[in-house]
Amino acid sequence: MLFAVACFVSSFAQNRVSAKIDERTELLSVIFRLAGNTEYNRCMMPSFARATDIYFADYKEHKAVLFAQKLALEEGIGFDAPMSFALHLKWDQDTLTLNPDIAENEEYRDRWKQKSEEQFLRLINQFYRETRFHDFFLAQQETYLQAENAMQEILNKIDFKWFETFFVPTDIEKNNNSYNLVISILNGPCNYGAQLPFNDGTRTMFSIMGCCDADENGLPSYTIESVLPTIIHEFCHSYCNPLNMKYWDMMRPGAERVFKKVREEMSRQAYGHPLIMLNETFVRSSVICYMMAHYPEISLKSLIQDEETNYFVLTQDYVEALQTMEKSREQYPDMHSFMPKLAEIIKYFSFREFHKKQRNELKNCAKITCNIHDGQKNVPAGETEIIISFSKPMRPGIALGYGKMGAKFYPELIKKEDSNYQWSENRQELHIFVKLKPHTQYSFSILGILYYTEDGYKGIGIHYIDFTTGN
Repeated sequence: MLFAVACFVSSFAQNRVSAKIDERTELLSVIFRLAGNTEYNRCMMPSFARATDIYFADYKEHKAVLFAQKLALEEGIGFDAPMSFALHLKWDQDTLTLNPDIAENEEYRDRWKQKSEEQFLRLINQFYRETRFHDFFLAQQETYLQAENAMQEILNKIDFKWFETFFVPTDIEKNNNSYNLVISILNGPCNYGAQLPFNDGTRTMFSIMGCCDADENGLPSYTIESVLPTIIHEFCHSYCNPLNMKYWDMMRPGAERVFKKVREEMSRQAYGHPLIMLNETFVRSSVICYMMAHYPEISLKSLIQDEETNYFVLTQDYVEALQTMEKSREQYPDMHSFMPKLAEIIKYFSFREFHKKQRNELKNCAKITCNIHDGQKNVPAGETEIIISFSKPMRPGIALGYGKMGAKFYPELIKKEDSNYQWSENRQELHIFVKLKPHTQYSFSILGILYYTEDGYKGIGIHYIDFTTGN
């Protein structure tokens, strides 16, 4: 989920939430990286990935790694499950144990079988000692500190009081909630939300962030445009997931009906269950409500279209209902009282009306053409321009991606006056400056769905263009 967030956004003085690297989550990330889980092999910081792979190269056949492979294959353990498991552990000197202060909770136990949990824990401690993991952890402190400081700058800009005013937890929940942000660089673009309920009635909410890139010096960096909404997204899971679980019997019939229509698209995104789909829908709709409350200049239409593009078909109905709830607190004093309304939305959701709306919106979307055509030959080499034309005035920005042939065939971008692209005055032409070698194959894509018209509609489609230069 990407938003155009103004860089002059205010900081919130009441924030007491810190961004930290946690050795427990780092340990589990390394083990599942060695086990081959795709989601733990997408690190976006090459130097850190390289350091990890070199240090642990001799441990790919360790019993802990092999057991992690077994967990992934036979019990579906991956994505957020290893991170959640790590947070359920505590240090006893240099040994990890299950934290007895954490209360049993259904969402966690649905993922982790007790027998597997206990067996894996023994192997994790063995891995920790035999690899001298703590030495590796200490060696990365400069990188970790840079990541913590960069993330903290963004974290300070989040209005944590909003969660209480929006979800309106009970007095007990409100007084006993706390927030933590954990950075896990190996997670790459994957981010997760988790919550720990304790036996004393307190609850700790976690946002586990992996979205890290490298700056020009190879150190961790984060962009506010993508990271701030993602942090809010992950913390929202700690509210939305328990609510959906509590009222699942009421939500289930409608959720299963909707999921049946989008099963394939949801499963491709690792949301392969009606409850998971509903959790994501609730969270994403809540984040949109946050963004509109704090950045009203952002187009609501474009935020909803982003989610509908990913087949979260309930988003518009959810957002409209949640915004109505915020204006009707006498009728809906807290989110618990509003859950029957959300169940009603799911129950009566009409795919026919949804597709009718999409067809009408398509008429307002921008058509896209390019001066270089797919399959074109003898394109002039040298310093030149890729010119993308739009049928309507667009908002500024650029969304150019690798083509079908991959990164190796991507054109070399060059700068003119400190930028590698320029919009025309009427913002219907985007000029991208490139340098092309003679007699060379090139491949790129125009990510039309990431461009927006001035009135908030998307560009049409993703356009793949392969071409060959001449002299």
